[in-house]
Amino acid sequence: LYCGDIKTSKSISPDYWLQVAFYAAAYEEEYREPISDTCIVLLTKDGKIDVRYRKQDYKVDWRDDFRTFCKVREIYSWAEENKYFGFSK
Repeated sequence: LYCGDIKTSKSISPDYWLQVAFYAAAYEEEYREPISDTCIVLLTKDGKIDVRYRKQDYKVDWRDDFRTFCKVREIYSWAEENKYFGFSK
């Protein structure tokens, strides 16, 4: 079972992998089915379709991306709580 996201841009941004890893983790938690890998489907303006799989292209397990997502979210929350980077409540 794969979890993917469809993007319309010129290239695959590194943060796309963090986003799709979050989707995969949420799916596993909700449905109790293991996700083998994640993928990004890139639809370009010239009509091309490019599909990239995380393990195949980068030799990285999507769970590593999810751990990074969690760390980034923790930093974001800390910055928001402490009014860093222009955050205000």
